[in-house]
Amino acid sequence: MANKSFSKEFITALLTKANIMGEDGKVDKEYVDRLAEQLDKKMGLFIMGKLSTKDLEEYYKLINKKAKPESINKFLEEKIPNLAQQKKKFLDDYAYNFFNRAAQMKQALKK
Repeated sequence: MANKSFSKEFITALLTKANIMGEDGKVDKEYVDRLAEQLDKKMGLFIMGKLSTKDLEEYYKLINKKAKPESINKFLEEKIPNLAQQKKKFLDDYAYNFFNRAAQMKQALKK
């Protein structure tokens, strides 16, 4: 999964690049928090979808034991081939779709 600060930074960068700001010209912190939470959930589902049933059971055991993030990441890297590239593609696709939706909303608001 993505870590919380990365998710917030990623979402803030997307909102800034799409020029989606509050009336004060700043990115809305609550909006960032909500979108980052959604991103984390989507990333979690994406990663879990890459694990076998047996691997999912091992993953849940690690989570229940409150394993350190490093241990969880190591486990995921061992179980999912090309994990870094798959995460990058996931985030690239997320950003692409985000910008498309933002452009559609801006276009609709101009009418």
